[in-house]
Formats: sequence, C-alpha cells, structure tokens
Amino acid sequence: MPPVASASRPALLKAVADRINRLFAQGHLDGAEVLLTTLSGEPGMAAYLAHMRGLIAWRRGDNAQARQQLAATISLEPTNAEAHANLGALLIEAGHRAAAVAAYEAALTLRPRRPAALVGLGKALAELGLFDLAIDAYRDVLAAEPDHPSATADLAALLDDTSTTTSRQQRIERPLGDDDRRVLCDALFVQGVRHHRDNAVDRSITSFDCVLTLDPDHVNTLCNLGALERDRGHHDRALGLLRHAVGLAPEFVAARLALGDTLLVSGRADEAIAQFREALDRAPLNDAVHASLALGFRATGDFGAAISHFEQAVLINRQQSAEFYLALGQTLIATNQLPGAAICLQHAFDLDPALLPAREALQLIDPLIVVATGGVAATAQPAA
Repeated sequence: MPPVASASRPALLKAVADRINRLFAQGHLDGAEVLLTTLSGEPGMAAYLAHMRGLIAWRRGDNAQARQQLAATISLEPTNAEAHANLGALLIEAGHRAAAVAAYEAALTLRPRRPAALVGLGKALAELGLFDLAIDAYRDVLAAEPDHPSATADLAALLDDTSTTTSRQQRIERPLGDDDRRVLCDALFVQGVRHHRDNAVDRSITSFDCVLTLDPDHVNTLCNLGALERDRGHHDRALGLLRHAVGLAPEFVAARLALGDTLLVSGRADEAIAQFREALDRAPLNDAVHASLALGFRATGDFGAAISHFEQAVLINRQQSAEFYLALGQTLIATNQLPGAAICLQHAFDLDPALLPAREALQLIDPLIVVATGGVAATAQPAA
C-alpha cells in the first residue's frame, strides 16, 4: 500500500477492511483476497488478515487451511470471540467434537449468550452424548430468540430421540482418547465457571459433575465444586472434594485455602489453621493466605494473632474486600481498639454501602468513641 499521511491511515485501513468484508459477503473471494495482500505488513492488521484468510479458505472448502488460519488468529488475538466460534464450527465438521466444545466455550466466555456459539456448542455436546448439557445450550438460545430455526429444530430432534433418555452417567463413558478427554474436561470446567459467573449455580454444579465423571482427579474442578458445595451448606461433600484436591496437588495453595475455609465454616478452626499454615509455608507473601489465617485465629479467640495477619495482608495488598475490613474492624472492637475499628468499618462501608453489619457496628461504637475521647465521633454516621 502506498504511503499515506499518518493521521488518515487508520481511516484508510478501515475503509479497505470494510471493502474486503463486503466482497467476502457478496462471494467475491478473489477480489477480497487481492485486497488482503495490500494490508500485509500493516501494524495491527495481522489478526484480521489471518481471520479473513481463514474464512475465505473455509468458503472454498479448504477446511484444513481454514483451521490453521483461525488458530493463528486466536494466537494473535486471544479475545476474538468470533474466531473461536468459527474455529468451533470447523472442528465439528472435522469430527473434533471435544476441541469444538473448548472453542465454543472460549467464545461464550468472551461474548456470553451468542446464539451461533450456543447452537454450535449444543451440536458438539449432543454428538458427544452429553444430551442434558446440549439441551440446556439450545434452551439458552431460545430464551433470547424463541424462533431461532436451528435451535428449535435441533432441540426438537434431541427431545424426540429416545436415546437421549439414557443417563449422563452412562453416555459420558463413551470411548474418548486421552487427549480428547483432557480437552473436554478443561472445556466443561470453563463451562462450569461461566455458569457460576452467571449465578446459575445448579448448572455450574452439573458441568463440574460431568468433568469429575470423566476425570475424578481434575484438581481445578475439585476445588471449584468443593467451594460451591460449601457455600450451599453441603460441608461433608465439600470436604471430601477438597481433601482429594489437596492430596493430588499438595503445593496448590488455592486448594489448601478452600479446604481451610470449609473446615472453618464447619466449626473446625484448629484444622483450618493447620491448612492455612501449610499454605503460608508455600506462599508467605500471599495476602489471601494471611487473611485466611487472620479469620482462623479470630475464630479461636486469638485476636492478637488475627490482627497480626490482618496487618500482614494489608501490607502486601491494600485492595482488600469490604468483608475483610469488616472482619478486621470487628476484631479490633473485640480488643477495645475502637478508633482503629471505626476506621476499618467506615472503609468497609465505603466499599460496600449495602454491608449492613458494617453500618450497624459503626452506629454502635461511635457513641463509645465520643465518650472515651471526650470529643466528636471518629467516623461519619452512615446514612440510613
């Protein structure tokens, strides 16, 4: 492309790209390919070039070249949701269903509820025998677009197929190669995280359970499912999952913290502290470890040790949660350090005005500070 003034170059590049897109949409693949060559070497255009070359190759039926170009696109621009979804469609055509699920999950993580990606995901899951997950994917499409033709037809076919009544436990055991099993487990783990992010806890647990049916030793799933079960009050199952995770990966600090947290809410503070100490040995500068130890010692009534670890956590990272500063403030109240408690509680309230315990504690201690100091309250009274 001939030299152009730098101020107008972005507009020129966009105009060329728009022209390429129009030619491609109209089926003029040769013209689009010729124009692509004019953008070669242009800064910031490499991912676009690879993506368009992949789409052109796909349109021409050269699926192997298309997959290669789309993989290159993703390598250059990992956040390109469209490239992930297009790669998923190509992988289904090639019979690589587990890899297709991974590609579609990447696309949906980047751009949630994209109908084309959900339809492709449903197709890949159904071909793998994961019928319940496939049905859920199609229903997600129809919740947003009730008349979506592909989702309507595919869902109807699944529901009419008597083989879909076979349980997930039976169907998921269909033979998979080691690589496909590993890819599928990681993809379904991502799916579980996606559902959790969307507050669909039951669906998240279903995805995680599918992973563990395929691979009972999938550590990340053991940790996440354990934490979900703990939050649902299913402490026995949570402890079983998390102990298994720690046994498989004793150096994995997140697993020890999750196990310790579960022991703590189960009323087993001494065991929790033991796990937190193990985590501290492995990550002495991890603020989350110090915060967990602080909560553990607070539960045993060792407020001095708790405050020490609260302080260490803040020294490492001041960007703690409102709940952290609430717990620190409550611990300072227990040791009669009211001015410091007021500062922490006010900060907790500022971070999260909906955190009612912070407001209530402030309202309780402000008059005490006035009496103790003979002056005005140390904090602003939160609005009712």
